[in-house]
Amino acid sequence: MSLFDEGTVIIVGAGASVPFGLPTGIDMFDEMVDLLEKEINQAKTSGCRDMAETPFLATIATDSMIAGPSRDALVAAKQLLEKLKSQTSDTIDDFIVQNESHAHLCKALIAWTLIWCVLDPGGDNSRAMANCFGRKLYPRKLKTQRRVGTQANGENTVSRRNWIHQLINIAREQHQTKPEGAKIKIISFNYDTILERVLDAQWDNVERQYGHWTESFEILHPHGSIPFPAIGQRDVNVGKFILDGAANICVAREHDIPKNIKRDRALVKGIMQKSKNVFAIGFAFARSNCDLLGIGGEFFKNEPYGQQSPRHISFINFDGSFGLRDRVHRYCNLRLRESMGKLGLEFKPELGGQMHIDQALIAGFLGEMPS
Repeated sequence: MSLFDEGTVIIVGAGASVPFGLPTGIDMFDEMVDLLEKEINQAKTSGCRDMAETPFLATIATDSMIAGPSRDALVAAKQLLEKLKSQTSDTIDDFIVQNESHAHLCKALIAWTLIWCVLDPGGDNSRAMANCFGRKLYPRKLKTQRRVGTQANGENTVSRRNWIHQLINIAREQHQTKPEGAKIKIISFNYDTILERVLDAQWDNVERQYGHWTESFEILHPHGSIPFPAIGQRDVNVGKFILDGAANICVAREHDIPKNIKRDRALVKGIMQKSKNVFAIGFAFARSNCDLLGIGGEFFKNEPYGQQSPRHISFINFDGSFGLRDRVHRYCNLRLRESMGKLGLEFKPELGGQMHIDQALIAGFLGEMPS
């Protein structure tokens, strides 16, 4: 099997971005609340139009969808904060759909929170933010970036590779035998574009020529995506990033869907209908996302369109969660087995342990160990 094979699909969820310092969907609420609280408190002394002290409030104060005689940015931010603190939704998507009047502001806060988490300047002072953009190669957090192992002599060794590096190594290995025009298909439910940024930096950083990464990867974002700054970029307009990010987010079950998102969602369903081998990385199998994929009922027991064999799905259960296993059963109607080549394959840790994505890839999660 090759990742370039027609019918092979990789699905990426929030868990795939955790190694780069981003929170899961549930933890996102706490991150957003903390950031918004800090800026509102800071605004008491510096006001809400100082880009150095309160970049989020200063940005939304200039936004025509927030500012104006009938609505004050600080008031709107305080209202959103109270809503977020009292929310019962399990996901940000649900919160946005159920609180339409706060949707735009909430999307802007998502964009601000994501870039803050990735490029955290350290400390509470936002003044360092402008100097922080573009300085660090993803991932930023040493505790997640550096996997510590032990040599035979007992000394610790440190690896700076992340799972996208491993994906690149597998893709390069298979590139020489791929059919002309074939691409690795990736469906990402993440707003961040860390995957694209790492490919920008690493895909062609060797002497052998593989072409631009877009010739080998097709990445679709059915919820939209936020164009992260290029690695090494120093002149990032933070305000523009926040507002562009808000405009590019489109959660499941929203009514007004832009044409480009409608197109991508149609492409996603078409890809899934033809799928034969599906690999889920950090994907929680939430009902709304499964609906966008067209997954349900007997999907993984049925033959792919025009094929004569059932689909196969592999997924990483990072902490052995019964809930994730149950959702896979429920939405995909799988009977899991512990061997490759069966209908379903669950990669899970030892009892009570944790399995990182890079560990699963080393174990052959994508059908081949990275070189």
